[in-house]
Amino acid sequence: MNAAYFPLSGRRKRAAGFSLIEVLFAIVIMGVGILGILSLFGNGLTFTSASQNTTAAAMTAQSLAGRVVTDVDTATPPNHPYLDRIVMGKSWVQDATGTPVPVRFDGANADNDLWWSCRASKNPMNPAAFDDPTKDNAAQPYPTGLYQIAVFVYRNYKAGKQPVAVYTTLVTAGY
Repeated sequence: MNAAYFPLSGRRKRAAGFSLIEVLFAIVIMGVGILGILSLFGNGLTFTSASQNTTAAAMTAQSLAGRVVTDVDTATPPNHPYLDRIVMGKSWVQDATGTPVPVRFDGANADNDLWWSCRASKNPMNPAAFDDPTKDNAAQPYPTGLYQIAVFVYRNYKAGKQPVAVYTTLVTAGY
């Protein structure tokens, strides 16, 4: 054999391509990356669900504030059940009991998981404690007939659970 015709003779020629170790290493790195991306999808779904709950609760709270002001019963002349409770001096007006225990948003629908309560005050409420009448600013009461209400909306209410949304506004009653 002539070395001029076979310049690599005597040396082993390396095969082109990747070794098994290199391929396995690349698969592991891609797997870790894909798992990271998939975990982001899970977190995104969780945050989206929480955002939808908060948005629905906030819209429900605003709707309930309107309901407190506008609801009338079927009596002649009609009564305003929520406004009448406010004028009578009840702090909690979501039902006739006057207690702070929330009631189901749609009492007729047992599948509904929204609960609500509403507190009224003739004094400015403390923004850090809308649910605590003892922290209202009694030194500067609102003018006669003006009240502040705070509507609390809960999802799957249990005692001690914090509301999903709180909506406050001023209403007039008993003028």
